[in-house]
Amino acid sequence: MPKQLTISEIARLAGVSAGTVDRILHNRGKVSESARNAVGKILAESGYRNNIHSSAIGLRKGFRLAVAMPDSSRGEYWFSIREGINHALEEFSDIRIDCSFSLYNRNDIHSCREVFGQVSVSDADAVIICATNREETVGMCRCLGNRNIPYFMAGTEIPDTDPVASFSADQEASGRLAARLLSTLGTTPPHTSGKCKRKLRRHTPAADGSLQYGHIR
Repeated sequence: MPKQLTISEIARLAGVSAGTVDRILHNRGKVSESARNAVGKILAESGYRNNIHSSAIGLRKGFRLAVAMPDSSRGEYWFSIREGINHALEEFSDIRIDCSFSLYNRNDIHSCREVFGQVSVSDADAVIICATNREETVGMCRCLGNRNIPYFMAGTEIPDTDPVASFSADQEASGRLAARLLSTLGTTPPHTSGKCKRKLRRHTPAADGSLQYGHIR
């Protein structure tokens, strides 16, 4: 099987820059029709298959990624998100990504402001935000937007921001699932004891599909 051409080789054969080839492969930015046709001809003749990993390597480009998130311990919600980010960094290790985590105390507004302020003026190419404070988050997002730095929300969504993408749990679905689980339990919750024990009552869903649940002493 013949070796696939690199970005640099395609650029040389087509008589364009490596950056132009990258823009054509990822369909972004303005490219002249002649350059697009020249690159397209080389791609067709070589049977090139686009791969984001090889594109980054061919361009010898590195990325600076900043992550602003609450400090957390194993087993906590935010820790699982941090593990997910680290897993992705390992999976895409053939792309040079310099990732820096800026952690703040979610119970200390001054800690959040300090970290968000540092990230706002950093030299990052992109930012992942795990937010817990609305006002501080909106301020940082405005600053990043003014500097044309793309940012992503992970774990939560904040109104009045414009992230490239946002990833979070479906809160409504989570609530419905919790309600259904509670409605089917007929035993004492394991965390209660003594006089405070409360037994959950089973309930049948209402006609409109909603669930009602409560407790009996």
